[in-house]
Amino acid sequence: MEELLKTFTNGIISKKQLKELIESSSPSSVKYFLFDVRSEQEANGIFHPILPTAVNIPIYHLEPIFEMDDEDFKSQLGIEKPKSDDLIIVYCEHGIRSAMAQQVLIEEYGYSNVINYRGSAHDWYS
Repeated sequence: MEELLKTFTNGIISKKQLKELIESSSPSSVKYFLFDVRSEQEANGIFHPILPTAVNIPIYHLEPIFEMDDEDFKSQLGIEKPKSDDLIIVYCEHGIRSAMAQQVLIEEYGYSNVINYRGSAHDWYS
């Protein structure tokens, strides 16, 4: 994972890098969490739907969700809660909310490997 993290510049992942990560996903590959911090309506929309492998956690639910214990987190989202050194990638529609989510996850919850897909859904579908 150290080598992978070195490829990201200033905590940002490109569309190409994210596509490669998603396409190479397998149980033996790098474990990562991809969180869509847009509203549920945006994530379920027809123009820019949620990205492959992503889980929707609207920005306004981020703090209550990450304050949950591991069991409640898994029950609510259907996935394990990330460990403090797991790779977390956040995105939104244009990169503003995902930058805020990145900051919250690092500063308030102590996650050390939070990457922002600043191009976000708008870039993904363009």
